Amino acid sequence: MEHHNSNFDRASYTIRALTGADTPNILELQKTYNLSYWSSEDYQKHIEQGDTINLAALYKNKLIGFIISRLIISNEIGNVQVLPGKIQKINYTKFTEVVSFAEAEIFNIAVHKNFRREGIGTFLIRKVIELCRELNVNSIWLEVRETNFDAVKFYQFHDFKEIYSRKNYYYSPSENATVMKLDLVGTQQK
Repeated sequence: MEHHNSNFDRASYTIRALTGADTPNILELQKTYNLSYWSSEDYQKHIEQGDTINLAALYKNKLIGFIISRLIISNEIGNVQVLPGKIQKINYTKFTEVVSFAEAEIFNIAVHKNFRREGIGTFLIRKVIELCRELNVNSIWLEVRETNFDAVKFYQFHDFKEIYSRKNYYYSPSENATVMKLDLVGTQQK
């Protein structure tokens, strides 16, 4: 994919909800950047669920980045559980029921190498944070490879804090995960 930073045309850049048609391009980015393995069916199922926020970044109508996340719903007695299908998604910002979201989790975020350092990843993660705030989510969690220093730094820039390590969480190659959390209660977005 060709791109030159000096010729970057912001008018050719858009963000929209992911669709099932994006799956082949997501799989390509997953393979290229060694993201945790998800099958085509995994992505399709996740994109179709109503308890998710999944965004695509496009340049001249070509997928150059994405973020995959889910909302974790709190029931009335305070226990946290995932309730797939509880919410019907109109689009990535509208829900048909009023529910309480305790937490969110970011599963994957990737930006094509030719488009990095241009604010695309920042825009994607900030949009998820903004939507989570609108839905009164308390916190957002994620795991990142322990040796992915650029990603850890990126998340820290967005106020995620390192909470603990999960030993041998990743495979191919085997590696520890750093678990990070962003508290949304009582904080303002950058």
